[in-house]
Amino acid sequence: MGQVEVNMETTPQSSDRSGSSEEAGCSFMLEAVGWYGTGAIVLAYLLLSLGLLDSNGLPYQALNLSGALGIILISFKKKAYQPAVLNVVWAVIALLAIGKAVL
Repeated sequence: MGQVEVNMETTPQSSDRSGSSEEAGCSFMLEAVGWYGTGAIVLAYLLLSLGLLDSNGLPYQALNLSGALGIILISFKKKAYQPAVLNVVWAVIALLAIGKAVL
């Protein structure tokens, strides 16, 4: 039978985890914001497609803007730049539409 080696150095020790609960909380919040962003954009599209929202209305554009911002935050955190850039453009379009609706 072959021998199995266990590398104990890869196992984190409790002394190496300083601030890990704080980092985990921040990570959880960023994940939640990212998932909110995804949900908000999908919800906006669903409600628009069902005729429950007007594409020129503030609720539709607010969902798009807030959703895009959520995805931007998590995308930059994960260094996923393609969805970040897409959602920067998405957010700018939403801001322009909100500006048009308000003015």
